[in-house]
Amino acid sequence: MSVGNTDEQTDEFLNWCDSLTTRDYVDGLSAMSDRATPGQRSRLHQLLPAQYFAPGRTVTAGQLAKLAEIPGGMPTVNLMYGRLGRLFCESDVPTNNAEIEEAEHSWWPVWSDGEQTADGFLWMMRPQVAEAMELLGWVSPSETRLPEEVVIAKKYVEGSVRRVIVNAYERDRAARQACIDHFGANCVVCGFNFGKAYGVDVADFIHVHHLRLLSEIAEEYEVDRIADLRPVCPNCHSMIHHGGENRSIEAVRSMFNPKLRDFLSVLNSDS
Repeated sequence: MSVGNTDEQTDEFLNWCDSLTTRDYVDGLSAMSDRATPGQRSRLHQLLPAQYFAPGRTVTAGQLAKLAEIPGGMPTVNLMYGRLGRLFCESDVPTNNAEIEEAEHSWWPVWSDGEQTADGFLWMMRPQVAEAMELLGWVSPSETRLPEEVVIAKKYVEGSVRRVIVNAYERDRAARQACIDHFGANCVVCGFNFGKAYGVDVADFIHVHHLRLLSEIAEEYEVDRIADLRPVCPNCHSMIHHGGENRSIEAVRSMFNPKLRDFLSVLNSDS
C-alpha cells in the first residue's frame, strides 16, 4: 500500500484504517512496543490510555496534552500522535512495507476518526484500538483514574455545560498495589479510609499519586513503590494537582482543616 499526498492515496489510507480489526491492533501495538525507543513507548502508554478514559474516548489534541501531562500542548501532541501512527504502519503488522510519504501529523487516522467542531478538531478513538488495549492489559475498563481536571465547555441551546475529563494514562498496576501494600489504604494527606467510611467491599480503594510527573520523565523508568508513590484520596489528589500544579504532600497537608482531620481520625479508629 502506498500512502501519499493525493486525494486518491489519502482515501486509500483511510479505507485501510477502517479495515483494521482488533487483532490487527493487538499485533501492531505489540510489534510497536518491541521496536519503539523507551521515549516512544512512554508516549504510547501516555497518549492512548489517556484518550481511552476520556468521555466518549473523544479529545482534541490540546485536551489530550493536559490529560497525559505532555508539555507543549496541541502542537506537540499532534506531532506525537501522528508519529505513533506512522510507527504502527512501519511495524509490518498488519501492513507490510508501507511506503511512507505523508507528513507526520497526517497519520492520526490510525488511532481515531476525526471531526471538525466549534470546539476544535476532535479525535474519536476507533473501537478496535480500545479493545486491543484492553486485551493487551494496557487499560482496565473498571480502573479508577486520578481526577486531573480538564474542563471542556460546549455550547447548547439551553446555555453551556461543563464536564470533567479524568486523567487516564496507563500506570503500572503492580506498582500501585505494592504501594498500597506498603503504606496502607489511608490517605497520607488527610487520613481518610474508604473501608472505614463505606465498608469492607471498598477497603482497598484509594488513588496512588506519582510524586514525579510522568511528563517530566523522558523515558521509561522503574517505579520505586516507596520513593515514588503515595496513597491519597480523590479529594486530596485533586488538591495536589489543582490549577495544573503538582503540590507536595506536605503542602496539601498544611492546607487541610485540622478539625476535619480530627474527625477523620475518630472515624478511622478501631474503637
